[in-house]
Amino acid sequence: MKYMTFNNSCSYAGVANMLEDFNINIEDYELAIRMKVPFIFKYDETWGRYISGAMLQEHKYFNYYLQKLGLRFTENQFNKEDALISLHNLNNKAMIGLNINGMHAVIYCGIENGKYIFLNNRRKNSNEPKYYKYDLDELRKRMNQNIVIGYIEKDIGNLGFDIKEEMENSILYLEKYRSEVENFCTKEQYVNSLKWAMNSLFRALFLDIYSMMDIIGEKELVKLIAKVRADYLNAMNLNKTLNLSEYISLSELNKIIDEYRERIKLEISNSSYNDGYN
Repeated sequence: MKYMTFNNSCSYAGVANMLEDFNINIEDYELAIRMKVPFIFKYDETWGRYISGAMLQEHKYFNYYLQKLGLRFTENQFNKEDALISLHNLNNKAMIGLNINGMHAVIYCGIENGKYIFLNNRRKNSNEPKYYKYDLDELRKRMNQNIVIGYIEKDIGNLGFDIKEEMENSILYLEKYRSEVENFCTKEQYVNSLKWAMNSLFRALFLDIYSMMDIIGEKELVKLIAKVRADYLNAMNLNKTLNLSEYISLSELNKIIDEYRERIKLEISNSSYNDGYN
């Protein structure tokens, strides 16, 4: 079994667990690195925020790596009742998101004694169960009205995904992000605005990028992000109207963005992405 080793990596651990059926041994962090997601930063309309790393969960990112193995991650969307029919008819493992203390990616493994069995993508030392087992009524309660079911199948085609363009666009998104963060930090903000920005602006830096720099071994950058994050959380804990620039260093914040941008540029220059297979 493969475990979660970084923040929000349940879908990455899930793909790694499904790959074991194809005799492919890979950890979630290794998968993320080979997918190049540490070097992709963007604004996502679905999430309504800037994202990087583990939050890049579209099939195209998984397939950038999987196509090199002659595999494809396929996703299909269903309403709840059709999803139940699809699961019942499946003969292979599949990944699905269920409401388990929040939305969580698990691996459908089949039906046993009237129970739907799901492998829990979890951390190694977690007290959570290895498997979740639900009867039909309970499973319905844990499913959203619209469900995406994803599975891995053999495929030898080139999907034509331009990862280099994604990384180049990341540099543009970073500059837009820098401007928005600086503008937010230099103005007095009410508590509601500060809480909104925690997810919409700062999560990308303090969780997504932090985790990605950690798995690729950028220790000094990780330390700097952790330092600014601690200052930020201290300010947030005051739970009052404030100007963030009085509590966190904008020069350190800009240094983080500059150094992350340079890591992306270095990745682009060090590799060839012309055919989508490198």
